[in-house]
Amino acid sequence: MIKNVIKKILIAIGIWAVIVIDTVLIIKIFRTSSNETSSISSNNYINNTSVYQQNLIPRFGINYIYHGMDKYQERFGGTTQEYVFHQNKKLVSIGTVWVRSAGTGDPTSLGWNMIEPKEGVFDFSLYDTRLKDLEMRELWTLGGIDFNPSSIPDYAKAINSYGFDDQKYLTYINKIVERYDGDGKDDMLGLSNPIKYWEVGNEPGAQSFPHSAQDYSHILKISYQNIKANCPDCQVLIGGLAIGQLREEDKWQKALDNLRQMLADDAGSYFDIFNYHEYTDDCDFLTYYHVKGFNELLDSYGFTKPIWITEANTKLQKKGKGKYEDLEVKHTIEEQAQDIIKRAVVAFDAGVDVFFWHRLDDVSSKAFGVGLFDENDKTKPVYYNQKLMVDKIGDFNSVERIDLGNKELYFYKFNIRNEDVFVLWTEGNETILDLSQYFQSSNLQFTWAITQLKQINPKIEAVAKNKVRITKTPVFITEGR
Repeated sequence: MIKNVIKKILIAIGIWAVIVIDTVLIIKIFRTSSNETSSISSNNYINNTSVYQQNLIPRFGINYIYHGMDKYQERFGGTTQEYVFHQNKKLVSIGTVWVRSAGTGDPTSLGWNMIEPKEGVFDFSLYDTRLKDLEMRELWTLGGIDFNPSSIPDYAKAINSYGFDDQKYLTYINKIVERYDGDGKDDMLGLSNPIKYWEVGNEPGAQSFPHSAQDYSHILKISYQNIKANCPDCQVLIGGLAIGQLREEDKWQKALDNLRQMLADDAGSYFDIFNYHEYTDDCDFLTYYHVKGFNELLDSYGFTKPIWITEANTKLQKKGKGKYEDLEVKHTIEEQAQDIIKRAVVAFDAGVDVFFWHRLDDVSSKAFGVGLFDENDKTKPVYYNQKLMVDKIGDFNSVERIDLGNKELYFYKFNIRNEDVFVLWTEGNETILDLSQYFQSSNLQFTWAITQLKQINPKIEAVAKNKVRITKTPVFITEGR
C-alpha cells in the first residue's frame, strides 16, 4: 500500500514537472518571438548577421561619444569610468543603440597606440570598461580599427607609402577582433554582446588616412582577411568616405575617384557594407544624388552593397571654437532640430540602412554646436527629435516617398511591423492639404517635432485628414484609433 502511495506521488510530481517545463518553454518562446519584433527603444536585438539580413538591425547611431573627456573632467570632475558611464546613460535615454568612435581624441577607443603602447603589451582596460557598460545597457558597438597617422605606435612605423609594418598591424587587429568576437577563444571575461561589425579606418584619402587609394585597398584587404579568419560572421565596413560639405562638387568627384581606384584594385571584394559621411547642407542634402552615384559606381564593378551614413549633422556655428552666442550663426536651434529628422528620413528613402548623427555633445566647445547636448551638457531640441525618431521609425521595414505633385512637399510612408507611420513637411510656404486618399480614418494623430528650447514633450494633436496643415517642421502622422 505504501508503495502504491509513493508511486502515485511520483507520478503526480512528474506530471507537474512536465507542466512547469512546458510552461517555461512556452514563455521563453513567446519572449523570443516578442523580442525579434520589438521596437528599437526597448533594445531587444540580437547582434548577428542573420538579423542584419532580416533587416532588423538598429537604424540609428551616434558618433563621437567619448571625445572631449578632458574638457568634461575640467568642468565637471569625475573619473574616466564615471565619465564613460555618464555618456552611456545619455545614449540609453535617447534609445539609440549604435555607438561609433572614429578618429583621434577618444581615450577609451581601440586606437592602436593606446591598445598596444609597447610591442606585444596590450592594455584593454579602458575599452573593456566601456564595452561592459554598453553591454549592460544593451547598446550596440561598431568596432573601429584605427591606423590614423597619429595612432601608429613608434615600434610599428615603417618606411613605406603608408607608414607602418603589415605584420605588426595584423597582430594588433588579431588581438582586438579575437577579444571581442564572442567565439569563446581569448574573449574578454564576461563578454555577452560580441562586436560583429568592424569599420576599417576612417575617411581614407582625407586627413585620417592621407595616402593613396591603392594603399588603403591593401590595408582593407589584409584587414578583411584577418577579421573573417577570426570571425567569419563579422561584417566589415569600408572606412567612411568624406565627400565635403555644401555643394562642393570637386570633393564629391574626388571621393568618387578615390572609390573608383579602390574598386579597380579589387577593394570591393573586401568589405561587406559601404559607408560614407553626409554633411551637405540643403534640404535634400544631395543624399539622393550621392547614394545614386555610389551605387552606380559599385554596380559598374559588379558589387551591390548596403549603405550606411556614419556621420551627418547640421551646424549651428560657422567656426568651431567658443560659445554659440559669440560666433556667426550658420543655422538656428530650430533649423537644426528640424534637420535631424529631414536628414535621416531622406537618407532612408535614398536607400541608406543606418544613420549616425555626429556627435553626442558639445562639451569640448569645438564641435560647431552639432551635439545633442550643449556645452553645459544640457539637452537641446535636436536631442528630443533624435529620441522621437527612434521611437516612431526606429525599426522600420520599408519606406517610400509619396508624390504630392509639388517638389517642395516631402511626404514619406514608413512601414513598421505592418503599421504605417507617415512623415511630412514642406520646404515652401505653410499650406493646407487634403490627404483623404492616403488614410482610412477620418482623424489623424499628429506628433510634431520639437523645435524650441525648454520644450521636452512633442505636441500631439488630432487632425482632420482633409485639412492637414503642413509647415517646415516635420510631423509624424498615424491614423487615429
